[in-house]
Amino acid sequence: MKILIIGAGISGCGAADLALAQNFNVTVIDQFSSEKLIRKAALLEQKGAQVILNCSIEMAVQLAASAKQIILSPGIDPNGFYQAVLQTENVISELEFGAAFCHCPLYCITGTNGKTTTVEMSVHIMNHNGRKVIAAGNIGYPLSLAALKSNTLDAIVVEVSSFQLEKVNAFKADAAVILNISSDHINRYDSFSHYAETKLRLLQATDKKANRLINHSIKMLSLKCAESETFGGHRSELQQSSATCRYKNQTIFSKADLAVKGDHNFENAMAAAWLSLKSGLKPDQIAQSLSSFQSGAHRLELIYKSEGIQIYNDSKSTNPDALCRAIETVRSPNTKNIILIAGGRDKMMDFSKSVKLLQNNVKTAILIGETKTRLKQVWKNSAKCLISTNLKDAVNTAFEELSGNETILLSPGCASQDMFRDYKARGEVFRDEILRRINNENL
Repeated sequence: MKILIIGAGISGCGAADLALAQNFNVTVIDQFSSEKLIRKAALLEQKGAQVILNCSIEMAVQLAASAKQIILSPGIDPNGFYQAVLQTENVISELEFGAAFCHCPLYCITGTNGKTTTVEMSVHIMNHNGRKVIAAGNIGYPLSLAALKSNTLDAIVVEVSSFQLEKVNAFKADAAVILNISSDHINRYDSFSHYAETKLRLLQATDKKANRLINHSIKMLSLKCAESETFGGHRSELQQSSATCRYKNQTIFSKADLAVKGDHNFENAMAAAWLSLKSGLKPDQIAQSLSSFQSGAHRLELIYKSEGIQIYNDSKSTNPDALCRAIETVRSPNTKNIILIAGGRDKMMDFSKSVKLLQNNVKTAILIGETKTRLKQVWKNSAKCLISTNLKDAVNTAFEELSGNETILLSPGCASQDMFRDYKARGEVFRDEILRRINNENL
């Protein structure tokens, strides 16, 4: 079978490896070329694929005409450069292609925030109880590569982005979770509703209500979605009763069992517990496993604490809702004691819901990146707003603003690619600059 893969990034190369393992005739194209892409192309060509970098739209149309199936990498906008070849029925996402060759259950998680943490929690719980489970998808390991080892696994927990759901037709999952939906990626979608409806497509991957879980707040958005179990509401199947998680009146875990902070992480743990129940684990196994789970770097990571000063690295915060949750988690009642560093790639998101939180909790907002001017306009009446040219300058300004018993919080609320490779690189620069200043000033 002749396969055309659009995009030579991580997902495209993963799809190529899987397609080659099936003895398909594989061509990979990319609009761009770089030293990194050239190296990837050379490796794929050694394995038997044809790779065309700097591929013109005319060449892409010719290749698409003879392809039995076209596989789209999630980083490629279907309404972008290759739009002319992506309007046919034989186009599927790398997610769907990988899933078709998986030989174990797929537990899928999407949402605007909390996807990675919930995936990691789920994998931790299952592996802690003797299962052989890995994470794949948007977390950085393509499902296509996971498929190649799926016959040795008990399950794969898949982080699913809206981009991956844009071209799914027959994608199937054993269980599907939608954690939340809030403003994000508005530069890619026509409207918030378009973005939300794309997220909700994950529910179509399962046939039973009992295998679908959504946050009760999503139903309040008045969007059409498949009948599902809900969590977080008073009448939900999965409820937060005081500081306890209960599923159909059975206690699963309590807040005291969690090693991670924040109401948002309690919600993440509820979803991970639900998936773990679906996998066959018992409540006591889940509660015990949650007590040893620690979230990864760059997710409200406490990197310094001394004499009333706290410094958090929340570089993973790439949208307004994540920023709001970070402020809610680290704030102190009745004080404006947060020095916030925010800003980055402008995805045309709505920051209006953050205004009151800043007004009540943030002393100074230090703004960087493409959004710095827009954020200053939104927040200028809520907190002191300062503009910095880069993250190093922002850290220096944060220390100048620090006057004791205060919290420095990097929670950008924006993507990183205007200034950094990814959120990890941004977080590492922040951590390095903080530690340098601490060592220099002997705090």
